[in-house]
Amino acid sequence: MKCVRSQITPYPQRAKNIIARLNQVPKYLMEARSCVDHPVELWTRKSITSMEGIPKYYQTIVSFSKELSKELQNNLQKAARLAIDALNEHRSWLETGVLPKASGSWVIGPDRYQEWLNTQSTNE
Repeated sequence: MKCVRSQITPYPQRAKNIIARLNQVPKYLMEARSCVDHPVELWTRKSITSMEGIPKYYQTIVSFSKELSKELQNNLQKAARLAIDALNEHRSWLETGVLPKASGSWVIGPDRYQEWLNTQSTNE
């Protein structure tokens, strides 16, 4: 909420900044999908549950928009809706596309840890 309530930047400019960030949510989530190659069940479930409160947070941000021009209010509402829709789609993808394929363990074990340590020492 800091970016909403900060007094350093004028409120209309803060709203424009928030709109710009919200408009990037769909792209960010699509890029995040490309990083999922060996999903772990525990982290996939945590990702799903951690997304639950975000739409309400976005709606809270929109509720502060009453002091803005109608144009900024509409832009903020559209951006929030776009972000919420993208979050819901991403959550559905996690639940139906990732979770069924997720493994049960996130532990790498001593051999893979040693392998990783070896790569770290050769990079220096």
